[in-house]
Amino acid sequence: IKTYHQSAQLITVITVPAALLVSVFSYEVVYAWSGDLELAKNTAPILSIYAIGTLLNGFMTLPYYLQIASGWTSLGIKTNIVAIFFVVPAVFLVVPHYGGVGGAWIWLSLNIGYVLFAIPFMHKRLIKKEMGIWYFKDLLLPISGAFFVVLIAKFVPIYKTQSRVILIAFFVF
Repeated sequence: IKTYHQSAQLITVITVPAALLVSVFSYEVVYAWSGDLELAKNTAPILSIYAIGTLLNGFMTLPYYLQIASGWTSLGIKTNIVAIFFVVPAVFLVVPHYGGVGGAWIWLSLNIGYVLFAIPFMHKRLIKKEMGIWYFKDLLLPISGAFFVVLIAKFVPIYKTQSRVILIAFFVF
């Protein structure tokens, strides 16, 4: 259990800063990468949403490994079967009207569902009494720290530059 929590915290500490940086500075990231202002304008909203959805998906990695190591493969299968019944119709209904942004919201919603619904089932069966610790100590506390750093960075005027080199340096440091 101790290793589980330490590993979950490590995953959170490694992934959250990058995901929040990409999400909050999506326009600047796409521009720094591509050099195309129009591309950055058109894809930044999609990237912001996908970054958070992918972050949430990453949080599911360690609980999934625990399920597999415990020989409990049916939860992942059942969860994904239920997800198919929501995601497939949502794609056909949402994407034609909202395009890539709609698809991104579906991805985010899917992963919110995984974190909110699959995790309690897993903890209830495999490591009882650890779910609150996982949500609070392993996720919320590290997310809060990274969130405040990225929020402060949003007020640094250097990110508004059109120099790709300066933007890349800003994101790296």
